[in-house]
Amino acid sequence: SRPRGGYAVVTVGRFAVRGRMSSKEKGGNGNAPEKGKKKKEKQEKKKLEFRIPSFQESEAWLTNHGASFTALLILVLTDIVMCWWGVWEFTAPHWRTKSNVLRYTLPIARGAGRLISFNAAVILISGSKTLWTLLRKTPLQLMFPIDDVMPKFHRLLALAAIAMGCIVHTIPQIVNYATEALKLAGGVWTFGEGVAGTQLLVTGILLVIVFGVFFVTTLEKIRRTTVGFRIFWVCHVIGIIMAFPLLIIHGTMRGHPMTVWFICGPLAIYMLDVFLRRIVFKTKRSAIKSAQAFDDNGEKVTKLVLQREPGVFEFKPGQYAEIRIPEISRFEWHPFTIASPPSDVGTITFFIKAAGRWTTALYDLAESESLDGDAGSRVLEAEMRGPFGAPAESFSLYPHVVLVGTGIGVTPLLSIWLSLAKNSWKSCTERSAKSTKAPSALELDSSSSANPSIEGIEILKTANMLFTDILSLKQGGVLLAQERKGAQLRAAVLAAWLESLTSNIILLTCTLVLEALVLSLWIGEQEVATQVTQIIATWLVIPVFGAKIALSLVAYGLRYLTSFIFLLEVLIFMGAVASFYLTLQVLINGDKASTIWYLLTFGVYLVLHIIRIMVIFYATARPSSEIERARDQAKGEKFIDAHESVRAIWVNKSVSGMSWVMNRLAESAEQVAPSYALELYATRSKEDEVKAASPFAAAADENGVTQHELKAGRPKWNEILTSAIERAHASNPQDGALVGVFYCGMPAVARELQNVAKLVTAQHQRKIASKRTAPCNCRIVVHKENF
Repeated sequence: SRPRGGYAVVTVGRFAVRGRMSSKEKGGNGNAPEKGKKKKEKQEKKKLEFRIPSFQESEAWLTNHGASFTALLILVLTDIVMCWWGVWEFTAPHWRTKSNVLRYTLPIARGAGRLISFNAAVILISGSKTLWTLLRKTPLQLMFPIDDVMPKFHRLLALAAIAMGCIVHTIPQIVNYATEALKLAGGVWTFGEGVAGTQLLVTGILLVIVFGVFFVTTLEKIRRTTVGFRIFWVCHVIGIIMAFPLLIIHGTMRGHPMTVWFICGPLAIYMLDVFLRRIVFKTKRSAIKSAQAFDDNGEKVTKLVLQREPGVFEFKPGQYAEIRIPEISRFEWHPFTIASPPSDVGTITFFIKAAGRWTTALYDLAESESLDGDAGSRVLEAEMRGPFGAPAESFSLYPHVVLVGTGIGVTPLLSIWLSLAKNSWKSCTERSAKSTKAPSALELDSSSSANPSIEGIEILKTANMLFTDILSLKQGGVLLAQERKGAQLRAAVLAAWLESLTSNIILLTCTLVLEALVLSLWIGEQEVATQVTQIIATWLVIPVFGAKIALSLVAYGLRYLTSFIFLLEVLIFMGAVASFYLTLQVLINGDKASTIWYLLTFGVYLVLHIIRIMVIFYATARPSSEIERARDQAKGEKFIDAHESVRAIWVNKSVSGMSWVMNRLAESAEQVAPSYALELYATRSKEDEVKAASPFAAAADENGVTQHELKAGRPKWNEILTSAIERAHASNPQDGALVGVFYCGMPAVARELQNVAKLVTAQHQRKIASKRTAPCNCRIVVHKENF
């Protein structure tokens, strides 16, 4: 039967594509012979399609989301254990009561309270802005999802604490006071077995109010209104000052402030972070050189140019700063991405959309009076604080970059594009001169001209063993049946599969869940169940790591023995064996002394297992330039670190809405290398209007051809990302190359980009794996700005 509305669903592989049917298709059977011909063509086309197996899809998805998934899993499991710990402490035999109400309500309330204490501690760490900015300069940025810490994890932790505090913790306490199971008695602070009922009630009511205000003011519909951000900011500052002292007073257990033990360490880190923020990121006073107002059918943008002294306020492209303008508000600081490149001498530029009270006031100020400092007009001062790290500053890690911005979201990408464009010719010329000495892409990629056995041996000799056993075979491809010759290559294939993201995430997930269960059973004093579960957990690890070590020894021999990954895997294996042995001792002999030891050993190998998965994230996300650098150093050659291709895409409603930066972009396009392309899309403008407004005539060659375009309509993400990964593969077919996609704008486009990146990566890897011995390591990694 036909779907309603004139739409048909076409299945390609395992994906359904919904498209509008033609008038003939709507109107009946049509021409039978033509239908048969179309059916035959469709069948032939289907034969040529590459079916994407779930393994390749999971590898591609985990490339972008694996670290975030792992961190979130650890947080969720820790919350569950913390909650259970709180419940158990107010359950018999640890705590007894004659009240039939408290017997049930108090364990629930205490479990939720313990979770709140833990989350409050982690929230402090997630809000340590200086800490995360500094960590972006270390290899940890490739091992840990720093991009998701603020605001994603910060918000999730806060929402969990608010839900537990206002619902799960509060409802049982309301029952307790309503039934007089808890009475309004006791002093401000009681010790021993006493309960300060009045103190708990007062601080509890205040905390519910604070949490409720937190939740309401952080709602996007309120926070993004004209006065909403100011309300959010004021409530956030006052709420933090109130919340933690109240949590310490309220979070007493039998008179002892348990919450202090959770938050004292993170609170010290946060206070140190705030102190360093005042030292490392000193406030700089700067004169406003100019402020221009742009208006396109209600879309108001202010171009703010501040004076910057040489050597002062050094920043990287993609970073942001906080700005305060006393003329508008003496107390409010607002974060804005820096839109100018570091090479702009004497100035720093911001493009700010009028979306709230402060930004609208800035627009009105720019529109109402001249702020051109060079013209002798009134000079206003602004204060800057920063610069702070952001996801976009990681662009330097990728040889192939795709910059995508929608609307005002183009601002973080402007700084990157303008910075790269200035030096594009020099870097690309040096890179091209060096690449002519290397084997051609066709020579390395052709399955017909390469000897599979020789290629396999070369892979075994050159694979980088520092962080992972074999990057060239790691991404889930398999050798063709006729090429599976030799024990070394067979062992390498199996070891590479065990090194894949999919297998390691599955193993780590099972291990973490089982160990959370072990810890919960141990807290609940279920000794036999604890030991049996621990045996299952260790026997999940021992065979996998035993096989991995054996296969890697066969495949790589001495190179594996001298690698860091060998030490890490042997320690995990030995920790699991020791934990298994000690668990048996406790189970068989009832040796109580071994209980602590087996818990310690399981903790050690669990931490080592997490470190290992972080190392795999690093090996997956690290740029191929590191491999090239090591190879060049071994040969005594100079490594040329440069971007091989850059594609910048700006999507806006209209051509006229791009006027505030169009001229600067057109100027930059005149001086870039051929592998750098700038594309502007006007989604609501007509084709004729777009052609007439194109600013790239000066960038065309003698034949009138240019790689830069102004188009009507929307970008075709599948074509754009497919082109990017194919270019990456052609540039480095031996080691593979990463494509870094940096996006800022509407969340819906971010989700679409991440989904398309997953599919394109999986399709490409499957396609290459079917043609040659070593699968391709090219991947698309999507970074999204968080505001």
